[in-house]
Amino acid sequence: MCGRFVRHTNAAELTRLVGALLPVPDPGPSYNVAPSQPILNARERDGQRVLEPLQWGLVPRWAKDARKLHPINARAETVDTNGVFRAAFRGGRTLIPADGFYEWRRTEAGKQPYFITRSDGRPMWFAGVADRWRGPEGTLETCAIITTAANDAVRPLHDRMPVILDESHWDQWLDPRHFDAEALQALLQPCDPGLLTLYPVSRAVSSPANDSPSLVDALEA
Repeated sequence: MCGRFVRHTNAAELTRLVGALLPVPDPGPSYNVAPSQPILNARERDGQRVLEPLQWGLVPRWAKDARKLHPINARAETVDTNGVFRAAFRGGRTLIPADGFYEWRRTEAGKQPYFITRSDGRPMWFAGVADRWRGPEGTLETCAIITTAANDAVRPLHDRMPVILDESHWDQWLDPRHFDAEALQALLQPCDPGLLTLYPVSRAVSSPANDSPSLVDALEA
């Protein structure tokens, strides 16, 4: 799964990288992004690619109560058939920028967090889905990160990982005018293990209250 991640690249740079045309409010950098927080999503809206913050934890449009259903991850294998995500997959596909994510490994001394990032230092872009819920309290726009089977790099830590989409697939993924479930799901594969580097970090990341650049410092051997 993906339950915590890092995003410190600023919105202006991310806008340039993803080719978004509109400026956005930037929630600001975080070294410990947690569920229910606003996270940036790139998506096509009204014929333009935009980058904007959505609440992490998807509330499907048909939910009667926005407080009761907000999954943070959608499985690649069932995102088109699961009723919670089906509409979002068909019309609300997004890209979620990150500079890395955390996963925990079980050890005799307890759970040890690891930071997983790109070996080349560039931001990674998770496949995401978004939906809009309307209720008496107003409108709520939310999202979830799509996960797939872990690759050889991540598997020692967990059996799932976020889908990291290659830039060559961004246009196909974001295009709301064309929907081919089989072709889109074919994109939702584990990335090449060589793309990633990982190392153990402080257990301080286990608390969402902690948020500082030191969280991604490698533990000394």
